[in-house]
Amino acid sequence: MPILPVAITGCEDAVVKERLKHFRRLHIHAVAGPAFMLPSLAGKDREALMQHYTDEVMCRIAVLLPEARRGFYAGYPRLQEILAG
Repeated sequence: MPILPVAITGCEDAVVKERLKHFRRLHIHAVAGPAFMLPSLAGKDREALMQHYTDEVMCRIAVLLPEARRGFYAGYPRLQEILAG
């Protein structure tokens, strides 16, 4: 089944609280990346593979975020590979 990575910005707690306190419209942005597939987990080290798959999904989402919002994955090697093309 394809996975569609989506990055959402503008919905951080502090931003939402401040905007709603003054009855201001929220500016939420969603960006979808290309869909991708992950191989089956059948017959493999499930725990290690699940961590690898989680990192892959998170890196693909991080690519869609502004650089300042990439958090833990900002310096992740796989993120750099994806950005390089």
